[in-house]
Amino acid sequence: REAAAPIRAANTRDVLRDRVPQARIYRYWTTPGRTTRESLLIGLAADVLGSGKSSRLYEALVVQQKIATEVSASVEEHQLASQFQVTVTLANGVDVAEGARRLDAEIARFLQSGPSPEELERVRMGRYAAFVRGIERVGGFTGKTAVLAEGWLYADDPAFYRTQLKWMRETGTADLAGH
Repeated sequence: REAAAPIRAANTRDVLRDRVPQARIYRYWTTPGRTTRESLLIGLAADVLGSGKSSRLYEALVVQQKIATEVSASVEEHQLASQFQVTVTLANGVDVAEGARRLDAEIARFLQSGPSPEELERVRMGRYAAFVRGIERVGGFTGKTAVLAEGWLYADDPAFYRTQLKWMRETGTADLAGH
């Protein structure tokens, strides 16, 4: 089947209220399917932005600006279309509109300049290490069996992991600006 990602004419916003001590911001974007180079690039961008305490958003929003207590960014991959998600848990008493404005500013800064060479190398090495740790096992979600089966199922190529590793190896910082 052909991917049928929705075209959004405008952003939408929903507010859900509950008695919780901290507000949370969720952002979602529809992205290309799992077997595309673009999906890999967006995954690397997600790792730079929100994977761990050395990530761009954590450093900016939690450490420097102190408006958040937790941030994350990830890609939920599917065959036809995937979903990029950013989650920010705001510090107690921080206005949601102000938190959203600062989050948007950090994302815009990333889209303008892309990652630093050090940020790209950090996430690339993290992904390589996770891949190697995963294929050391036969079963499980990241073991040899799953890697070969996913390549066969989604890309009609059990060795598709080689293509993905090549894409990752060849990715430069300019490739992630705008993603």
